[in-house]
Amino acid sequence: MKAALAILAVALVAVPAADGYRNPTPGKAVVLQIAGMHRAKVRRNIVYSKSPLLRMDVYRPRTARGRLPAVLLVGPPGLGRSSGQKIGWAQLIAATGLSAIAFDIRSDDQLRSPSNPARDVQSAIAYVRSHSKRLGIDPSRLCAVGFSAPWHLWATMRDPKPWLRCNVVYYEPLDAGPAAPGARGLCVAIRAVCCAALLRHRHATPRRRAGQRPARDRARARFERRLLRVASIRA
Repeated sequence: MKAALAILAVALVAVPAADGYRNPTPGKAVVLQIAGMHRAKVRRNIVYSKSPLLRMDVYRPRTARGRLPAVLLVGPPGLGRSSGQKIGWAQLIAATGLSAIAFDIRSDDQLRSPSNPARDVQSAIAYVRSHSKRLGIDPSRLCAVGFSAPWHLWATMRDPKPWLRCNVVYYEPLDAGPAAPGARGLCVAIRAVCCAALLRHRHATPRRRAGQRPARDRARARFERRLLRVASIRA
């Protein structure tokens, strides 16, 4: 863990496209880039659910040995493990010395039902824990990071476990209308597990490519570094 934190200290001073680095993979979708992050070692197409058929990719630092703390990348619902957002975050997390798991997750039907994605999160966590030795993951040090919808909290906070060290929400709703029954009560849980700095951030405008809006890119990179720090240190 000390080695991971040392690497993380270097990562936290990184800036978008640091030293002219260009990520040749879909992971370039994430504004924050760490030189060489695309070289993470990846085990692909691991089936974690047979019905429905869902798969995961497990990322590790290329030279790492032994079992590592792991961050599960949840959502957005309906997007698979091959989305640029998940690939980029998995690469970033692996670059800090941890393991990352990008996995397929079913749609929540536009925030109408948490049941399918919540069950997928439960299945993914159960698979990682039961196959932790083969995956090189420490089953007692897991973290979940959710994007755009809070259903990973629905799956993990009804019966909290000590091995889930943290839950992080990223661009997720803090208030829910009638389209998401029961989700309003979940907002209390979201506020309980997230840093105030994360909750103050708002995704107000559509995403632009890195370089088109330097000020926005810098602000987004600062926020992504903060989120990376929360997931890494808590794990």
